Amino acid sequence: MHTEIRLLLLCAAAWVIWSWSNKARETVDRISKKICQDMQLQRLDDGVALQRLRFSNGEHGFGIQRIYRFEYSTHGGDRRHGEIGVHNATPIWASVELADGPVHIALR
Repeated sequence: MHTEIRLLLLCAAAWVIWSWSNKARETVDRISKKICQDMQLQRLDDGVALQRLRFSNGEHGFGIQRIYRFEYSTHGGDRRHGEIGVHNATPIWASVELADGPVHIALR
C-alpha cells in the first residue's frame, strides 16, 4: 500500500514540475515575440529552447534559474540569438544582440 502511495505522490510531483516548467516556457515564448515585435526584429524558428537550468541563491532568493534561448534576424539575412532569464516562474531579464552591441532588458 505504501509503495502505491509513494508512486502516486511521485507522479503528482512530476506533473506539477512539468506543468510549472511548461507555463514558464509559454510565458518566455510570449515575451520573446513581444521583444522582437517592439524592436522590429524577425523572430525565427517560432519557439524557445531551454539553454541552462540550475539552482540559485542570489538576489531573488533561493530557487531554480532557467535561461531560455530564442533566435531572430535583424534584417532577414542574419541569425542572432537572444536569452531570457527566469527565476522560478518569474521572468527576470532578457538580452538580445544587436549590431551596436548587446541590449539588456529588465523584465521585473
